[in-house]
Amino acid sequence: MIGVLAFWLFTMTVADQRGEEYNITPIDAPEAQARKKWDHRTIRKKLQDAGVLRVSEEQGLGNNLHALRQLTNVIAEIEQDVKLKLNTEYCKSYMSWFSGRHYWGLDALDGDQYNYEYNIWGDGEGIDVYVADTGINPNHEDFSGRVTVGWPTSTSVDDHGHGTHVASIIGGTNSGVAKSANIISLKICSNYGCPLSDILNACLWAKQRVQSSGRLSVINFSIGAPFIRSLNDAVDDLLAAGIPAIVSAGNANDNACDYSPASTANALTVGAFNEGFEKASFSNHGYCVDLYAPGEGIEAADFSGNDKYTIMSGTSMAAPFVTGAVAAWLQVLRDEGTISSPSAQVVNYANIHIIQYALPGKLTGVSEANLALSTPCLVI
Repeated sequence: MIGVLAFWLFTMTVADQRGEEYNITPIDAPEAQARKKWDHRTIRKKLQDAGVLRVSEEQGLGNNLHALRQLTNVIAEIEQDVKLKLNTEYCKSYMSWFSGRHYWGLDALDGDQYNYEYNIWGDGEGIDVYVADTGINPNHEDFSGRVTVGWPTSTSVDDHGHGTHVASIIGGTNSGVAKSANIISLKICSNYGCPLSDILNACLWAKQRVQSSGRLSVINFSIGAPFIRSLNDAVDDLLAAGIPAIVSAGNANDNACDYSPASTANALTVGAFNEGFEKASFSNHGYCVDLYAPGEGIEAADFSGNDKYTIMSGTSMAAPFVTGAVAAWLQVLRDEGTISSPSAQVVNYANIHIIQYALPGKLTGVSEANLALSTPCLVI
């Protein structure tokens, strides 16, 4: 049995020239909007249409107007009491240009990588994101103090850079998707790979922590290896505990169904596309891939300095875009009142809606699941 996995990564220079693959072997809601005046007129019209309110010619018009005002006020009070939200918009708008850097991957979330701004339904505030990787530099400016040391509890030090970059895409203030999410480090990998025993132990620790806290959570795996049943089973356990799992498809330009955890049935498996909305040449593919996200030439935090950024490529970079989008979506569903704690339904909501809002037919070089991650503003 293979005991060490690789993290899926290509490094790139600033000139965007792909370097060597680091393949160690063996083997990513605002408060409710104030009610608009026309909302009350709409409610009144619906009540009139339903026969609840009628102004009869046989009755005194003045008396009915007074009664109508009273009833409207009562309706407003009831709505306030039950926190009824009609046509609440969930939307965050950001520029994709910061300090001279153009974050094209964020820009592409609306299907246009050159408009220098993008929308997303939320910022992930109050959602926990577990990053199973090489550790995270918690002091980097992009995290604004939101990184927690998870497993092992002694350290989250990143000696490689892969984990810091992945976490930055998920929740970085500048380069991330869910800019207010809580980030928990699971240091399962070193410069020499990712021991299977560490992965399984970290998965168990994360599951128990979520079950104990009852907090809405999502987990990112930007790692991969040829098929390993025990690894897929560990991810299945997390899903059964109500934790959406996002996994990278792999960088072998091969069938993702032959790899773990990419082949885990109910995880969201993510392939990579480039700035031209083409399938990245290295990205795994096939019917086990659920959707694609930006994964080539992605700039995010560099572990080596608290204000440094670097460019990397790989499906390791694509998966965290989806993880951040899921974290933001969980925040929307929580604020909207649909969910409050981990459950199987939370996983279903995450999987279904991420696919539902993805852009179909946008990519070239893709046969199955031609879906590109998209995060439009929502009105619920």
